[in-house]
Amino acid sequence: KTYSIIARETAPNLATRDMYTNHSDRSRLGALAVGVPGELKGYQSLHQKYGKLQWSELFQPTITLCNEGVPVSKRMATNFLSEASNIRNSSTFMYVVLNSTGGRLPKEGDKIKLPLLAQT
Repeated sequence: KTYSIIARETAPNLATRDMYTNHSDRSRLGALAVGVPGELKGYQSLHQKYGKLQWSELFQPTITLCNEGVPVSKRMATNFLSEASNIRNSSTFMYVVLNSTGGRLPKEGDKIKLPLLAQT
């Protein structure tokens, strides 16, 4: 039997059908460009139905990556460079992307650490 779960993001409660009309850039950058994540709820549903491991064990590899750092690939470094102005114009992006590298854009081989995310 095939089983699937739809765990896509959903629009925030205050989203409206026409919120991007005449403002298409708002759907790509900034606070209005986000959805409410559904992935974790999907994992929970799958775990409840099929899970064999403890819930806490499922995320240990991700927690380790957040603490030890995700290696920056050549492509990631190139993307960071091309998006430098957007990164520097967002306090959240700046914190996430520049915090591990002393304020400079990450280069290939650097590691981006997310210790606060590891604690969630």
